[in-house]
Order: sequence, then structure tokens, then C-alpha cells
Amino acid sequence: MTLQEIDDGAAAIRKLIRRGEPFFVGRNGTIEIQTIQIFLTHRPKHPYPHVIRENIERNAGIFPATDESIDAWCRTYIKGFEVLDGGAAGW
Repeated sequence: MTLQEIDDGAAAIRKLIRRGEPFFVGRNGTIEIQTIQIFLTHRPKHPYPHVIRENIERNAGIFPATDESIDAWCRTYIKGFEVLDGGAAGW
């Protein structure tokens, strides 16, 4: 990420704050992105790998980490992108 991109992102957030209205800016974590990627490319044909189940439960609070509950979380998480005013780059 360049300094210009950081400045542009900060300016966009300042603009949202100055509007004085509610807004939603989020950041995706590594485990969330990995889980969404599996959901979009491998589900429902293949179960989630054990390490994904373990990490999504421990680090993202999805409990119990069954295929069904993770799928439901993924659908909800993806819907959140529809109302996102801005997104920050993760790692």
C-alpha cells in the first residue's frame, strides 16, 4: 500500500465523519477472508478443513464451528459488503 493510498483512505473516512451520519467502515481479517474464499470456491461440495473450523471458532467467535453455522456466517458476512461504506486493507 502506498502513502497516497493511505492518504486517500484517510480522506474518505474524514469525509464520512464530516457528514455527521452513521457509516460503516470495516476491515477483513485473515481467517475471515480464508473462510469466505473456501465458502465461495469449495462449498457445499467439500467440508471446511479442520484448521479453518478451529481458527474461525477461536479467532472469529463462530460457535459451534459446524459446516452449517460457518455457511450461515459466510452468507451474513457477504451481505454486510452490500452496506459497507468503506473497507480498510488487512494485513
